[in-house]
Amino acid sequence: MGYLLGIDMGHSSIKSSLVDYENGLLFFEKEDIKESYVSGLVFETDPEEYIHGIKKIVSAFKNSGIDLSEIESVSFSVAGESILFVDSDGKPLTKIIMGMDSRAAGQAQDIKNKFGDRMIYKISGQPDVDSIWPACKVRWIRENRPEVFAKTRYVMFLEDYIIYRLTGKIVCECTMASSSLYYDYESGDWWDPMLNYLEIKKRQLPPILAPAVFVGNVTKKASEDFGLSTDTKIATGIQDQIAGAIGAGNIKSGMITETTGTTVSLGIIADNWGSGKGRGIPFWPYICGGKSFLLPWSKSGGSIYQWFRNEFYGAECATAQKEGKDIYRIIDEKASRVPAGSNGLIMLPHFWGAVNPENNADAVGVIYGLNISSGKDSIGRSILEAVALVIRSNVELLKEADIPVIEIRSMGGGARSPLWCQIKADVLGLPLQTLENEETASLGAALLAGLAVKKYVHLEDAVNKFVKVSRVYVPDEENIKLYDGIYKKYREIYKHLLPVFGSK
Repeated sequence: MGYLLGIDMGHSSIKSSLVDYENGLLFFEKEDIKESYVSGLVFETDPEEYIHGIKKIVSAFKNSGIDLSEIESVSFSVAGESILFVDSDGKPLTKIIMGMDSRAAGQAQDIKNKFGDRMIYKISGQPDVDSIWPACKVRWIRENRPEVFAKTRYVMFLEDYIIYRLTGKIVCECTMASSSLYYDYESGDWWDPMLNYLEIKKRQLPPILAPAVFVGNVTKKASEDFGLSTDTKIATGIQDQIAGAIGAGNIKSGMITETTGTTVSLGIIADNWGSGKGRGIPFWPYICGGKSFLLPWSKSGGSIYQWFRNEFYGAECATAQKEGKDIYRIIDEKASRVPAGSNGLIMLPHFWGAVNPENNADAVGVIYGLNISSGKDSIGRSILEAVALVIRSNVELLKEADIPVIEIRSMGGGARSPLWCQIKADVLGLPLQTLENEETASLGAALLAGLAVKKYVHLEDAVNKFVKVSRVYVPDEENIKLYDGIYKKYREIYKHLLPVFGSK
């Protein structure tokens, strides 16, 4: 018997899937990460939180009776855009500046002014310069913490640092590099003009590898620290959205995965994609050569439903917690009594600006159609519909780019809501599938671990063995017609409000 371990490192937790590569998933473990908010814009985490979390997960497997020496390979799913600065002894000079950290808005504007959106998109695959991108954070450190910048030997991503702690080797993986703004998608190397602007050298960045590449065995010191065997092999992982797509079986043309968590993202594979195809769709390298992974996304997702819960259901939330009930399912049940169309309410869910397809940081949230009879249950349903409308906007963007869209699989917390899944199916006019295994990112990482040590010849072999659909939501024909009209109105409302967005 041999095991594969996939570790999914997110902003607030580490999730792991331990897989028997012959027979299936054995154990799932989760450890929370202590987040550190310095202010509303600064979001940092001590790297030892991740080290400690992985140690606890390995210990939990051991306590479950797993022979740790039989874990043959480990790989990773990692939240992008999280970086830290390391000195010549491999010691962190900073905490991990997490992907959601947006302190570098001024630096983002400077980069945009210097290079322009068109050049950034052509080189990196990112259609807009956002303060979350690592280049902006590097510039911020250089300008605001020069003593750290002067001592920096390496600028690492979170995945790089974890692999370094396990193997002693310093490497980077291309999907992590891809959204840095200092990675050249076409050459697969670091982008010199941006490095010059940031005043960092190539030698301060790790060499770039593909996903699912064997890096090295666990070192003796790491074996003592983590409990893993020195025979265990460590492989490069992949960006978490791509890992989730792999764990959901999204490995063929025409299939979309959508993840509704705090944010919303869509993932689809495209052949030979590049910025020349335009249309502002973000793209990443994929595990297979000659293919790209397109990842349009929105900052507006489950976070708005959370806002709604906090502001409108405070008392009910406290009661549900005491009774051990899921407050979101209670809100869903109330929203399900509201007819499709939310009694005329249409929400623009741009609470943090609009990303794809609009790319408009000045856009704000709007609830259109309020009247004296509007109730909070109608607002609740309008949020579910608004997120579905954002997804449809991006599906339409993909179709305009001649990318076939045939089926969709749903992941993330939103997939646990039957009402939300049905609304998405109706709005998109597509069958929507949910999966038996909800933890697709850590499963995807485990399958990459198997590829790295040749347990699977092809990715399809692994996916066919482990990925199973649990339910299919079939769109309602009457609701398809209704939502077609609502979608047109949704787009018109946004268009007419454009002159207002950003005005003082």
